[in-house]
Amino acid sequence: ANLFTVADVSRMRLFINRPESFGAYLNPGLTANVTVPQLPGHHFTAKFRTVARGFDPDMRTAVTEFTIDNEDKALWPDSYATVRLTVPTDRTALTIPSSAMVFQEHGTQVAVVTEDDRVHFKAIAVGKILTGTIEVTEGISTTDRIVTHPNAALLEGNKVRIVTPAT
Repeated sequence: ANLFTVADVSRMRLFINRPESFGAYLNPGLTANVTVPQLPGHHFTAKFRTVARGFDPDMRTAVTEFTIDNEDKALWPDSYATVRLTVPTDRTALTIPSSAMVFQEHGTQVAVVTEDDRVHFKAIAVGKILTGTIEVTEGISTTDRIVTHPNAALLEGNKVRIVTPAT
């Protein structure tokens, strides 16, 4: 006896595991840019459908489902894909490298360099923690010069010398 499977692949479902920090962004209207190895340079748009309302306790991820229109049948079932999500950010918040954060008894801070090239620690309010960056909602401005990799020996008032890396 032969077994046959009939499948409609004109609309594909995409399942991804998203970290819990993305929970607030997983809403209707969210889209993802999808590429597959068998079609280099071809991009597909996946539309958010639903998310499991619970996290895997070991991985701290939630299964998220998207759909992709596949009328031309270019995508095949069970393909591996690279998925890029673009999430909205607060345009009033500034982003800094996560390496710039300093944790002291006064809370979360960043080291900034004053006009006279001295170190000053400023308290900040963290909005969102993103991959490699932090949204800062209070405490710094666009004119602040931030120390991106503060050393533990760096103290309030230390005189520093600004250097420009070689090209």
